Amino acid sequence: MSEPALLAVQSLSVAYRGQPVVDGVTFEIAPRRCLGVIGESGAGNTQVFMALMGLLPPQARMTGAAQLAGAALLESASQVRGRSVAMIFQDPMTSLTPHLRVGDQIAEPLVAHRGMSWQTARARAAQLLEQVRMSDAPRRLRQYPHELSGGMRQRAMIAMALACDPKLLIADEPTTALDVSVQAQLLKLLRDLIQERGMALALVTHDMGVIAALADDVLVMRQGKVLEHAPVQRILTAPSHEYTRALLAATPRLEASGPVPLAVPRAATAPLTARNVSVRHRLRGGWLGRSRWLAAVDDVSFEVRAGEALGVVGESGCGKSTLTRALLRLGPASSGEIVWLGRAVQDLGGEELRRLRDGMQVVFQDPFASLDPRMRIADIIAEPLRALRPGLAAAERSEKVLRMLESVGLGAEYAGRRGRELSGGQCQRVAIARAMILEPKLLVCDEAVSALDVSIQAQILELLDGLKREHGTSIVFVSHNLAVVRRLCERVMVMYLGKVVEAGETPAVFEAPRHPYTRMLLAAVPQLDPARERARLDALDVRGETPSALDRPSGCQFRNRCPAAQPLCATTSPGTEDSGDSHQVACLRWRELTN
Repeated sequence: MSEPALLAVQSLSVAYRGQPVVDGVTFEIAPRRCLGVIGESGAGNTQVFMALMGLLPPQARMTGAAQLAGAALLESASQVRGRSVAMIFQDPMTSLTPHLRVGDQIAEPLVAHRGMSWQTARARAAQLLEQVRMSDAPRRLRQYPHELSGGMRQRAMIAMALACDPKLLIADEPTTALDVSVQAQLLKLLRDLIQERGMALALVTHDMGVIAALADDVLVMRQGKVLEHAPVQRILTAPSHEYTRALLAATPRLEASGPVPLAVPRAATAPLTARNVSVRHRLRGGWLGRSRWLAAVDDVSFEVRAGEALGVVGESGCGKSTLTRALLRLGPASSGEIVWLGRAVQDLGGEELRRLRDGMQVVFQDPFASLDPRMRIADIIAEPLRALRPGLAAAERSEKVLRMLESVGLGAEYAGRRGRELSGGQCQRVAIARAMILEPKLLVCDEAVSALDVSIQAQILELLDGLKREHGTSIVFVSHNLAVVRRLCERVMVMYLGKVVEAGETPAVFEAPRHPYTRMLLAAVPQLDPARERARLDALDVRGETPSALDRPSGCQFRNRCPAAQPLCATTSPGTEDSGDSHQVACLRWRELTN
């Protein structure tokens, strides 16, 4: 290292009830450098930095030493936390206070730690939002967390962490739940910040693309121990440990080949068909204000054949989740028709709808919100069998539950645990097991694998692939991870502000995208070569964020972010056109942009 270490950790260990979760971890980070820490759930990587922040629970027993700029850190963590050391957590919604304005939350550490007046602190908060490239900073200061997009909330968290000019910034899975375009913007931002401010960055992640973008050195952990510690180039190109090689092998890649599209005649009846589906929400305008209509899904049509997976991609707010809820009758469709196995779903009710749902299951993005924390895991997974297969004997039901636990990478020992005792990734595996235990004919996955480690993610994708091939299950797979979509889905549909802008067979869309928005998403996908990834970030042109569905641009809705927009795009809304080989695109200029 060209500079002396800012953070030095020696033989750090953490144990609970005599069971070690961190075992003799040693590393250093110099200013303007990033240490990437990778490992699967339970590896102890987050525990290392919770110890350095002084955030371990009282029952934790810690040994070892750490120095920050030459001063003992472990003994003074509570005094330097928020000042010299700051942390960005995975989920900004659980880290931001919902009833406080964003500006006040960023200003609060300046008032508490620097003794600033609230007026001065709020002015500084506005400057910080500008530094993290937040659009319309004065307006954002007055808003509440729920009024911001995921990318904006994460930027607000970064601004709060930077408020007191920390020497060390810790980022724990800061981009896991973000769209690829927003992720690329934040990775570029973090790289710039550590150089401009001379900070050290510790990055905990399971995403190898994020490691390639930011890390100078990499620490590979498993079961509390460091297995490998080397420069990022060596880790990603010539890892010495078998475990690191396994993680790299399990990482989905955009350039890898996916499933071959089904050789089924287009005339064949598809089990799931959506025709001109729209979902509109009426928003009240206050005491005397007029109501407004928000079109969350706007005239969407598609079909999913038996044994096929349709990937649905697009940034937050494009209508992906709203569409999937309408498919399952978990939310209303304002117009259009949804046909499942020859029956119009929107016309069913009561017992008819209940019987139909025997073959329809869903995995939601947030497992903590979809699992009852008081129930035993075995009971959670068995619940669909009790409700929809009441004639099944108790012994057979228990056997099915244990087999399903094994298939999602959890052993029989998890059957007696409760949801609150599991990590986020483990809870997501339980949610997937619950959905798959009925061997449904339609499975809707809403960001079902985004919180999983790459090895478990690969295992779940293999399971989903088996459901398609062996049982003819139709899958609607919503994801912001385009490499995962390439791995699983025969066809893909790209959405923007409630509309489909491009759709077709996955190889055709990914290898020869017609729409500028699709090209932007694909250009934002991280690469596993550090030199190429950093050059890509430097050259990346991701313009702004998706506008509000209440304030749509005229003409083409993507025109204010499109590098190829022309005056015609502001006045004419593009219709959907066939561009050959079952490939559809909604762009006025796709022909000339393709040539």
